[in-house]
Amino acid sequence: MNYISRTAGAALLLLSAQHADAQDNQFSHQRMSDHEVFQYQWQDYAQQSLLLTLQVSPEFSTIVAADPKMSIRADQLGPLIFNEVTAQAQRLSDANYVFTVIQESTGINVQGEGRDEAELQRRLNVLEQAQQQLVSRIKANTYLWISDEAEVNFNYQQMVHDALPLIKPVVRSWPQRYPVPRDQVNSYLSFLQAIPYDALEQSTDFGVLTPAAMLAENRGDCETKQVALATFLKSTYPGMGVILIGTGDHMLLGAEMAPQAGDSLYPYKGRRFVLMDATGPARTPAGLVNETSRARLSTDPSSIFEII
Repeated sequence: MNYISRTAGAALLLLSAQHADAQDNQFSHQRMSDHEVFQYQWQDYAQQSLLLTLQVSPEFSTIVAADPKMSIRADQLGPLIFNEVTAQAQRLSDANYVFTVIQESTGINVQGEGRDEAELQRRLNVLEQAQQQLVSRIKANTYLWISDEAEVNFNYQQMVHDALPLIKPVVRSWPQRYPVPRDQVNSYLSFLQAIPYDALEQSTDFGVLTPAAMLAENRGDCETKQVALATFLKSTYPGMGVILIGTGDHMLLGAEMAPQAGDSLYPYKGRRFVLMDATGPARTPAGLVNETSRARLSTDPSSIFEII
Protein backbone atom coordinates (compact mmCIF):
# COMPACT_ATOMS: atom_id res chain seq x y z
CA MET A 1 0.00 0.00 0.00
CA ASN A 2 1.38 3.37 -0.99
CA TYR A 3 1.98 5.40 2.16
CA ILE A 4 0.56 8.63 0.75
CA SER A 5 -2.38 7.10 -1.11
CA ARG A 6 -5.74 8.74 -0.57
CA THR A 7 -7.30 5.68 1.10
CA ALA A 8 -8.57 5.81 4.66
CA GLY A 9 -6.16 3.07 5.63
CA ALA A 10 -3.19 5.14 4.48
CA ALA A 11 -4.48 8.12 6.43
CA LEU A 12 -4.56 6.03 9.60
CA LEU A 13 -1.04 4.81 8.93
CA LEU A 14 0.16 8.38 8.42
CA LEU A 15 -1.30 9.53 11.73
CA SER A 16 0.16 6.62 13.68
CA ALA A 17 3.56 6.86 12.00
CA GLN A 18 4.35 10.21 13.56
CA HIS A 19 4.45 8.60 17.00
CA ALA A 20 6.75 5.71 16.10
CA ASP A 21 10.52 5.78 16.29
CA ALA A 22 12.61 4.63 13.38
CA GLN A 23 15.21 1.96 13.91
CA ASP A 24 18.74 2.90 12.94
CA ASN A 25 19.67 1.82 9.47
CA GLN A 26 21.94 -1.11 8.66
CA PHE A 27 25.13 0.45 7.38
CA SER A 28 28.21 -1.06 5.78
CA HIS A 29 31.35 0.40 4.23
CA GLN A 30 33.91 -1.52 2.20
CA ARG A 31 37.18 -0.26 0.76
CA MET A 32 38.34 -1.91 -2.45
CA SER A 33 41.54 -1.25 -4.37
CA ASP A 34 39.82 0.95 -6.92
CA HIS A 35 36.61 2.09 -5.19
CA GLU A 36 34.59 2.29 -1.97
CA VAL A 37 31.10 0.91 -1.41
CA PHE A 38 28.58 2.33 1.07
CA GLN A 39 25.32 0.52 1.73
CA TYR A 40 22.31 1.71 3.73
CA GLN A 41 19.29 -0.47 4.42
CA TRP A 42 16.23 1.00 6.13
CA GLN A 43 12.45 0.80 6.22
CA ASP A 44 10.21 3.44 4.72
CA TYR A 45 6.90 4.53 6.24
CA ALA A 46 5.12 1.55 4.67
CA GLN A 47 7.62 -0.81 6.40
CA GLN A 48 9.13 -1.61 3.01
CA SER A 49 12.84 -2.42 3.20
CA LEU A 50 14.96 -0.24 0.92
CA LEU A 51 18.63 -0.61 0.04
CA LEU A 52 20.80 2.23 -1.22
CA THR A 53 24.21 1.26 -2.61
CA LEU A 54 26.80 3.90 -3.45
CA GLN A 55 30.02 3.10 -5.30
CA VAL A 56 32.51 5.95 -5.10
CA SER A 57 36.14 6.66 -5.91
CA PRO A 58 38.71 5.37 -3.39
CA GLU A 59 39.66 8.86 -2.24
CA PHE A 60 36.07 9.82 -1.38
CA SER A 61 36.39 9.35 2.40
CA THR A 62 39.71 11.20 2.48
CA ILE A 63 38.32 14.15 0.54
CA VAL A 64 35.27 14.35 2.78
CA ALA A 65 37.33 14.19 5.98
CA ALA A 66 39.80 16.82 4.78
CA ASP A 67 37.25 19.37 3.51
CA PRO A 68 39.14 22.69 3.86
CA LYS A 69 35.90 24.61 4.32
CA MET A 70 35.42 22.76 7.62
CA SER A 71 38.90 23.50 8.95
CA ILE A 72 37.73 26.24 11.34
CA ARG A 73 35.03 25.64 13.92
CA ALA A 74 32.65 28.37 15.02
CA ASP A 75 34.14 28.43 18.54
CA GLN A 76 37.60 29.02 17.04
CA LEU A 77 36.51 31.98 14.94
CA GLY A 78 36.48 34.68 17.63
CA PRO A 79 40.00 33.91 18.92
CA LEU A 80 41.27 33.65 15.34
CA ILE A 81 39.99 37.11 14.36
CA PHE A 82 41.11 38.59 17.68
CA ASN A 83 44.65 37.23 17.29
CA GLU A 84 44.93 38.38 13.68
CA VAL A 85 43.71 41.90 14.47
CA THR A 86 45.97 42.07 17.54
CA ALA A 87 48.99 41.08 15.45
CA GLN A 88 48.14 43.76 12.89
CA ALA A 89 47.68 46.34 15.67
CA GLN A 90 51.11 45.50 17.04
CA ARG A 91 52.64 45.99 13.61
CA LEU A 92 51.04 49.43 13.37
CA SER A 93 52.11 50.47 16.88
CA ASP A 94 55.32 52.40 17.52
CA ALA A 95 56.69 55.03 19.90
CA ASN A 96 54.10 57.56 18.71
CA TYR A 97 51.02 55.37 18.23
CA VAL A 98 49.61 52.65 20.48
CA PHE A 99 46.62 50.41 19.71
CA THR A 100 44.63 48.21 22.08
CA VAL A 101 42.38 45.40 20.86
CA ILE A 102 39.49 44.44 23.17
CA GLN A 103 37.21 41.43 22.70
CA GLU A 104 33.60 42.36 23.47
CA SER A 105 30.35 40.42 23.21
CA THR A 106 29.37 42.35 20.10
CA GLY A 107 32.73 41.96 18.39
CA ILE A 108 36.20 43.44 18.51
CA ASN A 109 36.83 47.00 19.69
CA VAL A 110 40.09 48.68 18.66
CA GLN A 111 41.25 51.77 20.55
CA GLY A 112 44.19 53.92 19.59
CA GLU A 113 46.28 56.83 20.86
CA GLY A 114 48.75 58.91 18.89
CA ARG A 115 50.37 62.25 18.26
CA ASP A 116 48.67 63.14 14.99
CA GLU A 117 44.91 62.72 14.66
CA ALA A 118 44.96 62.24 10.89
CA GLU A 119 47.70 59.61 11.03
CA LEU A 120 45.94 57.86 13.93
CA GLN A 121 42.73 57.67 11.94
CA ARG A 122 44.61 56.37 8.90
CA ARG A 123 46.08 53.51 10.94
CA LEU A 124 42.70 52.74 12.51
CA ASN A 125 41.26 52.54 8.99
CA VAL A 126 44.02 50.11 8.04
CA LEU A 127 43.08 47.92 11.01
CA GLU A 128 39.40 48.04 10.10
CA GLN A 129 40.14 47.11 6.49
CA ALA A 130 42.37 44.24 7.62
CA GLN A 131 39.56 42.90 9.80
CA GLN A 132 37.03 43.19 6.97
CA GLN A 133 39.37 41.39 4.57
CA LEU A 134 39.90 38.61 7.10
CA VAL A 135 36.15 38.18 7.57
CA SER A 136 35.68 38.11 3.79
CA ARG A 137 38.35 35.40 3.44
CA ILE A 138 36.68 33.35 6.16
CA LYS A 139 33.30 33.65 4.44
CA ALA A 140 34.79 32.66 1.09
CA ASN A 141 36.86 29.73 2.34
CA THR A 142 34.77 28.16 5.11
CA TYR A 143 31.13 27.30 5.81
CA LEU A 144 30.96 29.99 8.49
CA TRP A 145 29.02 33.20 8.02
CA ILE A 146 29.62 36.34 10.09
CA SER A 147 26.90 38.97 10.18
CA ASP A 148 27.44 42.71 10.52
CA GLU A 149 26.43 42.27 14.17
CA ALA A 150 29.31 39.77 14.63
CA GLU A 151 26.91 36.83 14.94
CA VAL A 152 28.31 33.56 13.60
CA ASN A 153 26.18 31.08 11.69
CA PHE A 154 26.81 28.30 9.25
CA ASN A 155 26.48 29.16 5.58
CA TYR A 156 23.89 26.49 4.86
CA GLN A 157 23.17 27.78 1.37
CA GLN A 158 26.81 27.36 0.37
CA MET A 159 26.92 23.89 1.93
CA VAL A 160 23.94 22.82 -0.18
CA HIS A 161 25.38 24.41 -3.32
CA ASP A 162 28.75 22.70 -2.88
CA ALA A 163 27.14 19.34 -2.12
CA LEU A 164 24.92 19.20 -5.21
CA PRO A 165 27.53 17.57 -7.54
CA LEU A 166 28.08 14.78 -4.98
CA ILE A 167 24.41 14.27 -4.07
CA LYS A 168 22.90 14.27 -7.57
CA PRO A 169 24.35 10.78 -8.27
CA VAL A 170 22.91 9.65 -4.92
CA VAL A 171 19.36 10.67 -5.82
CA ARG A 172 19.80 9.11 -9.28
CA SER A 173 20.74 5.85 -7.52
CA TRP A 174 17.72 5.96 -5.19
CA PRO A 175 16.23 2.47 -4.79
CA GLN A 176 12.70 3.59 -5.65
CA ARG A 177 11.37 6.54 -7.63
CA TYR A 178 7.99 8.09 -6.93
CA PRO A 179 5.94 10.11 -9.43
CA VAL A 180 4.34 12.19 -6.66
CA PRO A 181 6.83 14.67 -5.10
CA ARG A 182 5.49 14.17 -1.58
CA ASP A 183 6.11 10.45 -1.79
CA GLN A 184 9.69 11.07 -2.91
CA VAL A 185 10.20 13.62 -0.13
CA ASN A 186 8.92 11.11 2.43
CA SER A 187 11.32 8.49 1.09
CA TYR A 188 14.20 10.89 1.70
CA LEU A 189 12.82 11.68 5.17
CA SER A 190 12.59 8.02 6.16
CA PHE A 191 16.19 7.48 5.03
CA LEU A 192 17.55 10.43 7.00
CA GLN A 193 15.53 9.66 10.13
CA ALA A 194 17.11 6.18 10.16
CA ILE A 195 20.66 7.56 10.15
CA PRO A 196 21.96 7.39 13.76
CA TYR A 197 21.68 10.69 15.61
CA ASP A 198 24.91 12.30 16.80
CA ALA A 199 25.04 15.67 18.57
CA LEU A 200 28.49 16.34 17.02
CA GLU A 201 29.93 17.58 20.29
CA GLN A 202 33.39 16.04 20.00
CA SER A 203 36.30 18.47 19.98
CA THR A 204 37.10 17.52 16.40
CA ASP A 205 33.55 18.09 15.14
CA PHE A 206 32.81 21.17 13.05
CA GLY A 207 29.30 21.45 14.49
CA VAL A 208 27.53 20.30 11.34
CA LEU A 209 28.44 17.72 8.71
CA THR A 210 28.21 18.23 4.99
CA PRO A 211 25.79 15.86 3.24
CA ALA A 212 28.74 13.86 1.86
CA ALA A 213 30.34 13.59 5.31
CA MET A 214 27.02 12.48 6.78
CA LEU A 215 26.82 9.67 4.22
CA ALA A 216 30.46 8.66 4.75
CA GLU A 217 30.17 8.63 8.57
CA ASN A 218 26.51 7.54 8.84
CA ARG A 219 25.72 10.04 11.58
CA GLY A 220 24.34 13.55 12.00
CA ASP A 221 22.47 16.03 14.14
CA CYS A 222 19.36 18.06 13.27
CA GLU A 223 21.25 20.69 11.25
CA THR A 224 23.21 18.06 9.34
CA LYS A 225 20.09 16.14 8.39
CA GLN A 226 18.07 19.21 7.38
CA VAL A 227 20.97 20.40 5.19
CA ALA A 228 21.16 16.92 3.65
CA LEU A 229 17.41 16.93 3.02
CA ALA A 230 17.66 20.38 1.44
CA THR A 231 20.38 19.05 -0.87
CA PHE A 232 18.33 15.98 -1.79
CA LEU A 233 15.34 18.19 -2.58
CA LYS A 234 17.29 20.72 -4.66
CA SER A 235 18.98 17.84 -6.51
CA THR A 236 15.62 16.28 -7.35
CA TYR A 237 13.47 19.40 -7.72
CA PRO A 238 15.74 22.37 -8.56
CA GLY A 239 12.79 24.77 -8.68
CA MET A 240 11.41 23.82 -5.24
CA GLY A 241 11.74 26.59 -2.68
CA VAL A 242 13.49 25.42 0.49
CA ILE A 243 14.19 27.22 3.77
CA LEU A 244 15.79 26.15 7.05
CA ILE A 245 14.20 27.50 10.22
CA GLY A 246 15.98 27.67 13.56
CA THR A 247 13.89 27.00 16.67
CA GLY A 248 16.44 27.70 19.40
CA ASP A 249 18.32 24.46 19.86
CA HIS A 250 16.64 22.71 16.94
CA MET A 251 16.08 23.20 13.21
CA LEU A 252 13.27 22.39 10.81
CA LEU A 253 12.99 22.49 7.04
CA GLY A 254 10.27 24.12 4.98
CA ALA A 255 9.60 22.99 1.40
CA GLU A 256 7.41 24.82 -1.09
CA MET A 257 5.22 21.95 -2.18
CA ALA A 258 1.50 21.25 -2.48
CA PRO A 259 0.05 21.19 1.05
CA GLN A 260 -2.34 18.56 2.32
CA ALA A 261 -5.00 18.78 5.00
CA GLY A 262 -3.39 18.77 8.43
CA ASP A 263 0.04 19.94 7.26
CA SER A 264 2.04 22.32 9.45
CA LEU A 265 2.76 25.31 7.23
CA TYR A 266 5.17 28.20 7.55
CA PRO A 267 4.39 31.47 5.75
CA TYR A 268 7.44 33.30 4.42
CA LYS A 269 7.61 36.27 2.04
CA GLY A 270 4.12 35.63 0.74
CA ARG A 271 4.77 31.93 0.15
CA ARG A 272 3.75 28.81 2.09
CA PHE A 273 6.24 26.13 3.07
CA VAL A 274 5.34 22.64 4.30
CA LEU A 275 7.29 21.93 7.50
CA MET A 276 9.22 18.71 8.06
CA ASP A 277 11.92 17.32 10.33
CA ALA A 278 14.54 14.86 9.07
CA THR A 279 16.21 14.42 12.46
CA GLY A 280 14.64 11.20 13.69
CA PRO A 281 14.25 8.83 15.36
CA ALA A 282 10.58 9.88 15.34
CA ARG A 283 8.70 8.86 12.20
CA THR A 284 7.48 12.26 11.04
CA PRO A 285 6.52 12.51 7.36
CA ALA A 286 6.29 15.79 5.50
CA GLY A 287 3.82 18.20 7.10
CA LEU A 288 4.11 16.76 10.60
CA VAL A 289 6.40 18.23 13.27
CA ASN A 290 6.20 17.84 17.02
CA GLU A 291 4.32 20.39 19.09
CA THR A 292 7.42 21.66 20.91
CA SER A 293 9.20 22.56 17.69
CA ARG A 294 6.06 24.09 16.21
CA ALA A 295 5.51 26.24 19.31
CA ARG A 296 9.07 27.59 19.13
CA LEU A 297 8.92 28.63 15.50
CA SER A 298 10.01 32.22 15.03
CA THR A 299 9.44 34.82 12.33
CA ASP A 300 12.74 36.47 13.24
CA PRO A 301 14.61 36.85 9.93
CA SER A 302 17.87 35.81 11.66
CA SER A 303 16.30 32.38 12.34
CA ILE A 304 15.51 31.71 8.68
CA PHE A 305 18.11 30.52 6.20
CA GLU A 306 17.13 30.58 2.55
CA ILE A 307 18.22 27.76 0.26
CA ILE A 308 15.88 29.15 -2.43
